[in-house]
Parts: sequence; structure tokens; C-alpha cells
Amino acid sequence: MPVLENTRQNSFALGHSGAATGLMAVASAISELRYRLLPSEDNVQTRYWLKDRNKGPRRSLVNSTSVDGNCVSVLLQEGDACLVSEKHLRGLITVSANEPQALISKLKKINFDDELNYQQDDDKYRVALLCKSNIEFKAAIKEVITAIENNESISNGHCFYSAEPFCKDGKVAFVYPGSGNHFWGMGQELGVAFPGVLENLNAENKTLASQFANGRFWQPQNNNDKELSHEEVIFGQVWLGTFVSDVVSSFGIKPDAVIGYSLGETAGFFSTRTWTARDEMLQRIQQSTLFTEELAGPCKSVQKAWETDQPIDWALGVVNASADTVRTVLEHYEHVYLLIINTPNECVIGGDRTALNEAVKQLAVHYHPLSGVTTVHCEVAKPVAKAYRDLHIFETTPPDDVTFYSGIRGGAYEVTQDSAADSILDQALAPFDYTRVINSAYDDGVRMFIEMGPGGSCSRMIDQILADKPHFAKAICVKGQDNIDNLMQVLGQLYAEGASLDLSPLAITGIKNKTEYKNYISVKTGGEAYKVPLPPKPKTTENESSIVELKKKQSKENSAETNVPQQNISSLPMAANDGLQPLIQQMQQTELARAEAQETFLRVSQGMTKTLEQAISMQMQLLNSGDYDLSQIPEPTLEQHKPEQQIDCLYDRQQCMEFAIGSIGKMLGDRFADIDQHPSRVRLPDEPLMLV
Repeated sequence: MPVLENTRQNSFALGHSGAATGLMAVASAISELRYRLLPSEDNVQTRYWLKDRNKGPRRSLVNSTSVDGNCVSVLLQEGDACLVSEKHLRGLITVSANEPQALISKLKKINFDDELNYQQDDDKYRVALLCKSNIEFKAAIKEVITAIENNESISNGHCFYSAEPFCKDGKVAFVYPGSGNHFWGMGQELGVAFPGVLENLNAENKTLASQFANGRFWQPQNNNDKELSHEEVIFGQVWLGTFVSDVVSSFGIKPDAVIGYSLGETAGFFSTRTWTARDEMLQRIQQSTLFTEELAGPCKSVQKAWETDQPIDWALGVVNASADTVRTVLEHYEHVYLLIINTPNECVIGGDRTALNEAVKQLAVHYHPLSGVTTVHCEVAKPVAKAYRDLHIFETTPPDDVTFYSGIRGGAYEVTQDSAADSILDQALAPFDYTRVINSAYDDGVRMFIEMGPGGSCSRMIDQILADKPHFAKAICVKGQDNIDNLMQVLGQLYAEGASLDLSPLAITGIKNKTEYKNYISVKTGGEAYKVPLPPKPKTTENESSIVELKKKQSKENSAETNVPQQNISSLPMAANDGLQPLIQQMQQTELARAEAQETFLRVSQGMTKTLEQAISMQMQLLNSGDYDLSQIPEPTLEQHKPEQQIDCLYDRQQCMEFAIGSIGKMLGDRFADIDQHPSRVRLPDEPLMLV
């Protein structure tokens, strides 16, 4: 049960509300319970309120303290939910026609402000535009028309058009990555944008929050927090894959194929509802020692396989070398294994850390270590083979018209209860070749690969495996990227490729059709100013009236003498006038003193200015009347400005420029030539910032 810490401190993102702070806290808690959304500690990012259904309804405790030490607590419990997407999805502007020229004509007629209207169409050529402003819209229109006229495809994040759409023969594959790709905040933006999907998942499971490490992936990182366990990381990825798949499927996208990479095979089964017992799987993992003692932690399975009682220091990572090169080197290392072939020039290796480091040195290639991965894909998992297979025995009902691909088999296979468990077990006991899987799927007609996440490792590998072959690979849930924007780009590309989509949800949540909230609380603030009435004017006698007139005359005379404006208070009652007279006299004296001080300051300032003027005039006269020999002043010599001794540099300017805009191999030698193949790397700045 969350406690609103900011309420106890009487501080809010909206600012201090004084006596209304407590009520503001209660209103905030009611809103959180109603919409099932929670703010972060810094009130910057919102997250969906994950909750295990078997633990009862959501509750919120509001504490508020006053300046005098009083404290009031209110315990609230959720009622009916009112789910509203907190993310406005940018609407896709879609245009279609059966001929390129007809498509261009339609593009020239549309405007950025036109109402979004999504209808099913079977036209051959389609264009999708994803724009934030009218300026982006006009630029995108020009780009896409140019591409159509040149019979070229375009996909740049704003415009999507395919000169030869894939969906005439191409298929769509849902891709699921392996363990080690998790990150803090994965899927958080999607959870806020699609709360209805999470509600459906909650209805299917009793322990939705526990399956996602009790929601810790969406909570701010704290150095004092306990690290996520292997089982939390593993099941967190499976959970996310299912959630993102449901988000994509909500737009009417159905996969023709499911491709899992290592742990991704399990995620694919749960995402397609081939397996549905996620609560049972979580319970099995929590009761098992496979991911706490056997395949992780002390790695007892490795100890049994190596027949040793010594502690195991297991490490693994990615090397940019071919499988043949890796096999040749690893022949000399007993406890280092080739685990996975990612691409023709990239592999995953693992084993004893000391031996692994020596093997990497001999390979002389780049090594990227991985974390959160268990000791599988080699013979060290054989001692726990039966327990590992039993963990993956579930009632299996694969959907119709969906082809599943096995990593260890390198291709498609018929999914049954036994074949699914065997595929997962076999890949845990031996290395698999991901290039065979992707090439097999491509040969079967798969052209569009959508990676559900977390991360984008599979999309990167697919692009390298298929290279120049026509295909489309895109990851949705990537660290450091806008997941909502990635989703919209996937929808735009699929539409351009001719896929069957249901874009109607965008017409509801699009930025041009903002949601109108009908249920709201209106609180009027402020009001008319309160007018304080003056006290009644007392009746005056003739003597009192003459005294008042005399004081009026004296006041005018004093004002004229001091030239200080003052307020006419003759309208005040007699008694009030007598009480204010000393105060008025004091104010007059203060004004006189201020005027005298100002006059003194100006007089002193003028005197200083005049003195300075006389000093400068005297100096000029001395200079003009004197006879000085300026030839005696020594001239500066080169020896006085002799430059410091030059220092020998390791790289000259030409080499630094080569590092900045050229080839690493040319500068550092053939040993570093492979770095030029990396999609991105650190460089020195180019001109004009090259200061070498």
C-alpha cells in the first residue's frame, strides 16, 4: 500500500497549497485510485499502478501534517476504474491508391488539419505520414512525392512508402529476444498509453505485479534497493514480451510467424497464448532452485559437469568474430564454450572467467560482456536437464495459421506439449545458430520482423543476417528511445507494406482529437474583494468644525513649504485625525531627511568628478610640455618570446583527422580494422572543432 510521502511533507508539484494541502492530497490519491496511475517520486513520470489481483483492491494512505504538529490520515480504497490514456498518440495520416499518379494527386489535396479517418482499404500503394506540425507535414509530402516519382521506397521516421509492398507475398513475424536485454523503465510509457491492455492482462492473471518483479522495473532506481534476482529478470522479460505483443495486436496485427531467441521462445509461447499458465510458471520458478543455485548463483550444475567443488566464476559476452574463428581458438580452452552464433561475424561465448579472458586476448576482437544470463546453451546444463524440461511442460494450444521457429532446429516445427519442451531443453544443452533460423524464416516468406523487446538486439542481428535482402525489422521497446514513437513507426511501415491494420484507436487518441473529460470536479477559487466599511462620521459642533478648517489650512501651508505631497485626511473623522497626526509628522520628517541625504550625495559626487577631471588635465599638460627620449625603451627581441620546445606527438593532425572522419584501421593498423564495421563508434570532432 503506497504512502504519499509528499503529502506528509506538505509539498506538491503544484506548489504549497496552504490550508488546502491536505484536501489536495486526498484529491490526488482519489485520482490515482480511479485512473490507476502513480506519479514518480519527483512527480515527473507517471506509471501504471500494477497490483496482484489475489492481494485485494488497491489502497492508498494519505498523511497530512499541519504547522502546529497535528496529523490526519485517510485510508482510501479503489472503486470502479476510469481508464484514460495519458499519452496522446500522434495520428497517422494515411493515403492510398491503386496507381502511383493517383496517389500523388491525393497527397497534393490533403492538409495537416484534415480529420483523421481510418478505413479498411485494399489499394496497392499506400503512404503513411507521421508528423508533429504543419512544417513537418509539408516537408514529408515533398519527400514522399519525390520517392513515388522516382519509384523508390522511403522510410525515414516521418514518411512511409513502399514501391514494392511486401504484403503481396510477405509475412509478419513477432520476434522475442533472449535474457540480458532488460532495463529500468522498460515498457513504462506503453503502460501509461495503453492501460486497457494491462487491465486485460490483470484479468488473465492473479499475480500480474509479481510477474514483473512487483513493478520494480517501473520504479525509480535506488542504490539501497536489492538487486533483481535471475528469476525476476527472466520472468520480467517474458511479461514484457506478452504486454507489448498485446499492444501491437490491439491494432489488428496478427503474426504469421513467431521467432524466439533463447528465452524468447518461452516469451513467444506465452504471448501467443500457446501457454496461458503464467501464474503457475511464476510459482514453479519461485519454488525451483534452477535459477538460484543450479544455473546461477553458485552454479552447482557447472560444478557437477566439471566435477569440481571449487567456486565457479562464470562469465559470457559477445565477440565480433565468425563461428569458425571462435571454434579454432576455443579448441585450446576446455571450459570456454561457443554458445550462440548471432550473425556471420558475431558470436556469444561463455565459461570460466579467467580462461574466457585469455581466449578473448587470443581472438584479438572486441568483447562486450553480458549480465543477467544463466549458464545455458552448453553441456554444463546437462545435470539439471530433467528439471529444466519439467519446468516447461504446460498445456499447449498453438494458434492456427502461426508458424513457430526453433533455435536449436534452425527452422519451423510443429508445436506440441512435448516438442515445445524439447526445443527449449535442447537449446539449453547445446549452442544454436540464429542465422539459420532467420534465413529459414526468410525462405518461408517472412519479410517483416517486429521485435517486442526489451531491447533491439534481434532487429540489429536480423539486419546484419539479411543484409541487402528486402526486409523490414524494427524494435518497439528500446532503452533511450521513445517507445510510443517506435510503435507509430511500426504501424506506418506496416501500412505502407500493405498489411491489414485497424488504426481506429488512433482516431480516438490522436493529437487532433484530444479526449474530452466529462467526469471532473470544478472548484472555484477567489471571489469579490471584501469591502471594509468606514466608521460612521461623528456629529461635530461649530467649535470642532473651526478646528478642522484651521488644521486643513496648516496642512496646506506645510505641504507648500516642504514640497512633499501628502494625503488629504480631512475626510476622516475628528477622533481618527487626532490619532494620525503624530504619524504624519514623522513621515514628513523622514521625507525631509531623505531629500537632504540625496542632495549631499549629489554634491559629493560632483566634487569627485571635478577632482578627477583636474587630475587628468594636469597629466596631459605634463606630457605635452616634457621632452622625453623614447629611443631608450628596449625593444622586444625574439629571444624574449622564444617558443617552448616542441613535444613529440604520438599522432599528427592528419592522423587525428583520419580518426575523426576516416578509417580506424588506416590510423591504428589492421588489428583495429574491425571497428570500422561497427554501426556506431566514438570519434574525434571534425572541423571546425578539431583543435589538434
